[in-house]
Amino acid sequence: MTHSTFSQRQQMLASLNMAEIPEGEFLYGSSDLDKTAYDNEKPQRTIFLLSFRIAKTPVTNKQWSVFLQESGYKPTKEEHDGDYLRHWEQGKYPKQLENHPVVYISKHNADAFCSFYGLRLPTETEWEKAARGKDGRLYPWGNQPPEWWLCNFSNFHKGTTPVGSFPLGASSYGVQDCAGNVWEWTSSLNDSDSSSLRFFLRGGYCGYNAPGVRCANRYFCTPAFCNYDIGFRPAQDT
Repeated sequence: MTHSTFSQRQQMLASLNMAEIPEGEFLYGSSDLDKTAYDNEKPQRTIFLLSFRIAKTPVTNKQWSVFLQESGYKPTKEEHDGDYLRHWEQGKYPKQLENHPVVYISKHNADAFCSFYGLRLPTETEWEKAARGKDGRLYPWGNQPPEWWLCNFSNFHKGTTPVGSFPLGASSYGVQDCAGNVWEWTSSLNDSDSSSLRFFLRGGYCGYNAPGVRCANRYFCTPAFCNYDIGFRPAQDT
C-alpha cells in the first residue's frame, strides 16, 4: 500500500481536526478513593509526556470510506477475524451511519489507516491524558456522573451516535467522545499476559453504565479482533 499524497493527507488531517496536547505531567490511573476502579487501573501515578496531537473524535464511516478509495486498502485474512466492516453492505456504509464511528475495525486495519496518512495510534497514556487532562478527574468533563447530554452511555441513544454529538462532555483539551460511544484501539501492549498478543482499548462503549465510561477504564483484545463496539482515533507527534 502506497502512502497518501500531500493533498490527501492535509484533507484528512483537516477532517480529523487534531487537538494538540501540551507536554507535561498528568495523573494516570485510579486511586483507592475511586471505589469503582479495577485493579488493573492502579496505582495512580504521575507521568510526564511530550506534546502530541490526537483526533478530536473517532474516525467515521465516511472517513474510512475515503481511506479505502485513496489507498485501495484490502486487508489480508491475517489482519482481521472475519468480521471486518461487517455492518457495511456491498462495500458501502449505511447512509444513516455516515458520521458515526467506524466499527468492526481491527488494530491491524486501524494501523493501516494511520500509516497511509502518516499518523499512528495513540499510546494508552496519551489517550488518557487527552481524555482527562492533568488532574485525574473521573470523566473528561470532571467528576460529575455522566448524563445523556454529556456522553453516549447506558444505551440511552440505542446505539452509536455521530461523533462530536456531546460538546459539553469534551475534555479540557477539546477532545470529544472519550466516554462511551465506542472502545478505541491504542498502540499499548498488555504485557501482563505472555500467552497472547493483546492491545489495550480505551473509552468504554455506548452500552456501559457510568463506571464503564470512566477515563481510566481499560480493556484489551487481540490485534485481529473486530467488533461492533470498537473503533479508533489517530494521533501524531508534534
